Amino acid sequence: MAKSIRAISGRISSVSRRYTDRKWRIEIPLYKKGTQHFLNQDRMRFPVPFSIGSQEYIGGISFIETGMWVNPDLIDGGKRKVRLVDALEFAGFKEGQKVVLEVEKYGIRIVSLN
Repeated sequence: MAKSIRAISGRISSVSRRYTDRKWRIEIPLYKKGTQHFLNQDRMRFPVPFSIGSQEYIGGISFIETGMWVNPDLIDGGKRKVRLVDALEFAGFKEGQKVVLEVEKYGIRIVSLN
């Protein structure tokens, strides 16, 4: 991916549901500062290319009146469904970890803050 245009911080968070294998469903709520650079369409989800570790995915960012977040489902290069929790674990991320979304010209790279 190209040079970062904007950086938005967030934290890997579980939501109140688990998958059948007992892993928590994960989302990344994004902090308000920096989100104004996105086209904020209330109650909309937009597809976005993501880079997590060395892997590339297509995921979604959703918006509501109070903020935005990275959705818990992805599609990999082979057009297979991948859970965000699995992609993050594979890349070495953990629940509760602070991350930065580096917004680049052709996608978003998720990198660790700690």
